[in-house]
Amino acid sequence: MKGKSNNEVWMMRYEELKLYKARNGHCRVPQNSAENKALGIWVKKQRYQHKLMMENKPSAMTLPRVNTLNEIDFDWCVHDDVWQKRYDELKAFKA
Repeated sequence: MKGKSNNEVWMMRYEELKLYKARNGHCRVPQNSAENKALGIWVKKQRYQHKLMMENKPSAMTLPRVNTLNEIDFDWCVHDDVWQKRYDELKAFKA
């Protein structure tokens, strides 16, 4: 997004994510969706930057950004969510 600062672009994507969550009930934006490809890539980047920050490596993630994303229940690790969903499905199937 030409002419915009990194913070402006970040806030624009964050607002897009809030709209996505309002429509879909979650923040797990697929990257392979033509409709939300750029947002999906941005969400993945936020998770990666958070991982770097947690490992004390150079990162664009900041504590205020983490807190902002936490306010909308951002999913930091989607793999755990997917695992739990599949486990619950298996338990329901076995019952």
